[in-house]
Amino acid sequence: MGRKINPIGFRLSVRRDWKSRWFAKGVNFTEMVKKDYAARRHIEKNYAQAAISFVEIQRTMHNVRVVVHSARPGMVIGKKGEGIDRMCAELRKIFSVADLFVDIKEVAQPEADAKLIALNIASQLERRIMYRRAMRRALSSAMRLGIEGVKIMCAGRLNGIEIARTEWYREGRVPLHTLKNDIDYGVAEAKTAMGVVGVKVWISRGDKYGQEKKAKYTLEMDEPVSDAAALDEGADVLKTAEEVQATEETGLTAPADEGDVVAAEKPPVKPAKTEIKTLSADKEKTATVKKPAKKAAVKKAATKGETAAQSPPIKSAKAKTTATAKKTVTAKKTVKKVKKEDATTGKD
Repeated sequence: MGRKINPIGFRLSVRRDWKSRWFAKGVNFTEMVKKDYAARRHIEKNYAQAAISFVEIQRTMHNVRVVVHSARPGMVIGKKGEGIDRMCAELRKIFSVADLFVDIKEVAQPEADAKLIALNIASQLERRIMYRRAMRRALSSAMRLGIEGVKIMCAGRLNGIEIARTEWYREGRVPLHTLKNDIDYGVAEAKTAMGVVGVKVWISRGDKYGQEKKAKYTLEMDEPVSDAAALDEGADVLKTAEEVQATEETGLTAPADEGDVVAAEKPPVKPAKTEIKTLSADKEKTATVKKPAKKAAVKKAATKGETAAQSPPIKSAKAKTTATAKKTVTAKKTVKKVKKEDATTGKD
């Protein structure tokens, strides 16, 4: 029972999305499904040389958008977009809508697409190529692209034998029962002279669901962000303990050795009313600090000379002391003269 289910329909809404996206009720639903089927068969039949992988159809209230995924977009577009214009005119008749848009997207790796591999094998069977050679060649080319596993099966009158049988080859791991595994599935028919031969291809791209969860876990647990500022500035080299200590003491980054890379840092902000300490070993820095001080002293002296010429001279402290001493000596002499006069006059 497990082998009869379609791998794409089994993984819808889990690993796959619908190829037709629209909403309808009642009778409109059946009509829209028929139109989508007719449009896909028309594109696959008339543009078979373009190697079309699948067709997406999106509907709105008044518009229809058709997205064609092809390995040879030039075959669909044509010269100066003539192919797209012709396809739009044909699809407008099928959908009976005036506003219809067609987009062409290129398939990046056609060797890793299940539908394109099945079409390639079917075309080789129609050209009378041995089915074993075609299947093995497709297996080897797909596994070179880093795919986890490939399984190919052909059924019918292989090599023109009267009794029909099935032959299949598998390489790698193709777990069809796991929903988390991304399985691509494609079917094609080879119309040979001895009858129709069916080709089925399964491609396993790995357990993507588990890898995404594991990547999230490692990002959150194993790689914590320690310094957001360093990440913003693009600093890739961490500081050593000596450099951190030097920055804490002096606010300056320690000199880097040859071959080392020091992250560019912002200069430390100087707080108000604080003394600036300079290293005695850095002679150049002390010289740069002293030079502006000398210039300031010269400017002050020049300004003092100009003010001295304008304002009256100020007496020094020594002149003041000598003046006071002279005053005391003259006072003593006057006192002695008064005593002598009193003695001569006889007054007490």
